[in-house]
Amino acid sequence: MPRKQKPPRLWLRTDGGREPMWVILDGGRKIGTGCPERASAEAEKRLAEYIAQKHKAPGERRAHAALVADILLFYLQNRIPHLAAPKWEAYRIQKLAEFWGESKLTEITGQRCRDYVAWRADQGVGPSARRELDVLSAAIGFYHKEFMLDVVPVVTKPEPALPRQGWLTREQAAALLWAAYRAPESKHLVRFILIGLYTGTRTSAILGLRWLRSTNVGSIDLEHGILYRRGSKVRETKKRQPPMRLHWRLIPHLKRWQAQDEAKGITHVITYRGQPVEKLRRSWDQACERAKLPEEIVKHSLRHTAATWLMQQGVDRWEAAGYLGMSVETLEKVYGHHHPDFQRNAAGRGARIVPMGMKRAK
Repeated sequence: MPRKQKPPRLWLRTDGGREPMWVILDGGRKIGTGCPERASAEAEKRLAEYIAQKHKAPGERRAHAALVADILLFYLQNRIPHLAAPKWEAYRIQKLAEFWGESKLTEITGQRCRDYVAWRADQGVGPSARRELDVLSAAIGFYHKEFMLDVVPVVTKPEPALPRQGWLTREQAAALLWAAYRAPESKHLVRFILIGLYTGTRTSAILGLRWLRSTNVGSIDLEHGILYRRGSKVRETKKRQPPMRLHWRLIPHLKRWQAQDEAKGITHVITYRGQPVEKLRRSWDQACERAKLPEEIVKHSLRHTAATWLMQQGVDRWEAAGYLGMSVETLEKVYGHHHPDFQRNAAGRGARIVPMGMKRAK
């Protein structure tokens, strides 16, 4: 039986002694993207454009005839461009298409979904599978709303991983900063760590920051002391990204960095060799290793740390929630126990029990 042809996918070409470049593999063809290794997000965009030009979703209503690839394509073309983070959703569509290929919609079963989770685990990114299956489910629902499928399969997802809530002590934060500062190639990481600790902003928002006001990404307004976590035309999502007042201790660092970047014509806040940083990889892992931090500490731990420190200092919950960009309920549920007023009245007014033979304390 002939092997099923794989869908178009990205491949990093490293032959010929030239700079590694991303190309699109489609059957026996290799289509250049013009994107070097560092421009992986742009390469994924080119792949999505190539797939969109090659295929057209037919609007098939019969589940036994509808292709998963067509449903993913329809979602890619009509829904993803309007989402808050389209490039990451497009990447997830790409991974889903690699596995499901030309599978029919009725082939989406519990076992096949578990096979997908195992396939991603073999690639070393098992935790990503649940989020990608969320995208598959959303794509099916979006397609069904448009074309009314006769049968809508259920996407079986693994249990969510336990949330990582590790946070840094002040000694650990200092060790991490020192480890980043001492490494010649990690100066950009120092900026990332300081902004994360002082603002509690999510990783993607920090990496997208610019010195000038932008419509599609966040920016820093040093004149008024405000950090805008998202662009002026980016819609608010459930992951809140409100503006925040800059911490007075962070402002001198930002002014110094801005002066350095203006002299070089750099507009992004976090850069490496003059280029924007899309993802932190080795620099973060190596700094954590040198600082001897536990494995539970990840980049998102900077946000956990900012929230924890605010609670430990007794900051008003409503103000802290607005500063961090989360609901008061979430702040209370996840970090409230760090607040000095946590259950103070209950602990001080509980049951009064005096064991036999003991005198009541005055």
